[in-house]
This record gives sequence, C-alpha cells and structure tokens, in this order.
Amino acid sequence: MSVESSKTGKKLHLPDLTVKGFRGFENLEIKRLGRVNLIVGKNSVGKSSLLEALQIFAGRCRYKELADIFHDRDELIDTIDEDGDEIVTHDWESLFYSRNFSSNTLISIGPAKDSEKMLIDVVSQDQIEHSQLSLSLDHRFTHHTAELLRIRFQDRTRYVPMSRVSHRLRTRLSRHESRLDFPSEIRYESLGADPLSNAQIARIWDKATLANDSDKAVEALNLIFDDTISAVYIVGGRERAYENEPRAMVKTMDHDQLIPLKSLGEGATRMFGLALALANSRDGFLLIDEVENGLHWSVQYDFWRMVIRTAHENNVQVFATTHSSDCEKWFVKALESIRSEEGLEEVDSAFIRLVSGDQGVYAIEYSERLVKLTVEIGRELK
Repeated sequence: MSVESSKTGKKLHLPDLTVKGFRGFENLEIKRLGRVNLIVGKNSVGKSSLLEALQIFAGRCRYKELADIFHDRDELIDTIDEDGDEIVTHDWESLFYSRNFSSNTLISIGPAKDSEKMLIDVVSQDQIEHSQLSLSLDHRFTHHTAELLRIRFQDRTRYVPMSRVSHRLRTRLSRHESRLDFPSEIRYESLGADPLSNAQIARIWDKATLANDSDKAVEALNLIFDDTISAVYIVGGRERAYENEPRAMVKTMDHDQLIPLKSLGEGATRMFGLALALANSRDGFLLIDEVENGLHWSVQYDFWRMVIRTAHENNVQVFATTHSSDCEKWFVKALESIRSEEGLEEVDSAFIRLVSGDQGVYAIEYSERLVKLTVEIGRELK
C-alpha cells in the first residue's frame, strides 16, 4: 500500500487534541495532528506529559495505565501493612495542574469535539448513589477509599479508588475494569527514553509474532547492519531467575553462533524495539519518548522512511518527541523523499513545538516547508 492510497483510508483517531488541567497543561490546544507527529521543545516543557495524556486517552484511563505512569515517574510510596501485604500509594495530585484536585478541578483530554473528550475529576463516595457506584466499582474497593477518580467518556462513567491498594486488590481491580461497559481502548505501544529490558523485549516480540509482524524487526536491524541479519530468536524462559530470563539473540550471515542483541549496542536494541512497537500498534497509537536515543544520525533517514510508510500501511498514528536537530532534519528529508516518490503535494504529518510562556504551555504548529527551510539554514524554530 502506498502513502497516497492509505491517506484516503481510515480516519485518524485524533485529528486534533486538547489537554486541560493535566500535569503542566492548563489549556493546551493542537489544532491539527497528522499520521506521523514529531514533537519538539526544551527540557521540562511537557513533551513526556503530552505522551502520558495520549496514553491515558488511549487506555481510557484504566487503572493499569495510571499505575504504569506513576511507576515510570516514581510517583508512588511502598509500605507494608499489618498483614504483610505490599501497599502502594500513588501521588494522585501530580496528575492535576498545579498539583490541585479540589472539587472544581477537571482534567480534559481528547479531540476538540466536546462529546469525544475524556473528563477526569475527583469525587467522594457520599456524592455517588450506591447503586451507581456498585455497577462501576467492585465492592471490595468501596471500603478502602473515601475519594475516587471519576472518568466520564462517551456517556459512560467509571471510578478508580484513590486510596492505598494492595497488589492483590490491584489485580482484582484490573480484572473488574475489563468487564465494565465502557468504550473500548485504542491499541497502543509506548516506548520510553530508556533502553528496553529483556522482559520488555520478550513482551513486544511475543505480540508481534502472534500478529505475524516480527519480520519488521529484522528489516529494521538491517538498516544498521547492511542486510547481514538473517533472523532473530528469543531464548530462555519466562522465569524470574536472572540466568534464565528471556534474551533476544540474532543470527548473522557471517556467524553460525547466535549473538546477543544487546551485545550489538544500544542502537540495535533501540531499532529492534521501535520496529516491533510499530508493528504492534496497528490501527492505534505509537508513543515514543526521545525517539533519537541510541540512533546514529546515519540511520535516521531510513528509520523515518520505515516509520512513515509503515504508519500509513498499518493505520498507526505516531507521536514522537525529540531533542535532536539531526532528528528534525532527517524527519523532514524522509517526508520530502516519500512525497516526491509518490507524487504527493504533502505527506500526512505534523511538526509541533511546545513552548512555555506567560500564558502557560502552548503549541506552535509548523509547516513541512518552514521546518525544511530552518533546518537548511541551521536555525532552530522559535
């Protein structure tokens, strides 16, 4: 499938975006999103927070998404109760603008159309009819919390307990949420800036293998190794023992013996993970923080061509952040080459800079032509 033919196919999950009351965003509006979106900005301006907002929207603010975000940020406190159970307390205030969740505080995430926004606020149990609460929240949790996170989306409402929840109850909560009458999630993969662990590699490999998309990883590795990689295997078990944890091994044209993927360097592991995540995001989102990490400038042109083409073929909406001017340059060059090959006026993409000013964090959207011009003259977009 060409980029041109896929443009007239399925609509984007998010043609535009508003984020209000979340983290450092008092009122962020992005008026146009594309199939592939590159998000730039200075440190601490909110690029990672924007990806978190997209993750929460895609996951419909289920407890699993929230717990993953708190864990990645270290926004939790572990304690042991009198029964010996591990208790996790999340820093719920950190989700809200200015760390405030008073009775009139509201988080809103979604497209500009009001009926498609997800609304998140805090309520107490005594504000909710018992019959309504029991339909949304397992009875085991009604005795554990006075305050609840209320999630409203497409005329549906559900609640998440905000008190300390043991590991045993967290598992029950996730199971209960999966049975609720609530809008289905958008499939997504999220890759952080840090190198992937062996467990993460095994997880995304298993998903790609089930979908018959694992060949993408071999193709991506060969962008670095000039078509010398013939196959990838996951060896080892899924036990917790360090010596037997799953490991990715590669077969090369030059050696009979399998070589550990991680021995090939951070760039190989990063490229491998990005390709698998892209394959696993079919009909959904791919969220990548600091996309350039581990990727040498010499492979970024081919990398972006692979991402742009696969995103159109698989109906993936990509959101990637970067600090790198090299990454911006090769992104634009890849767009330009695909546009020329396909005979298009433009490729469905967006270049967005987050800026912090007197009125808070806001977004500036740039045309591909302007980005190309500033890259060519060696200046940074303002």
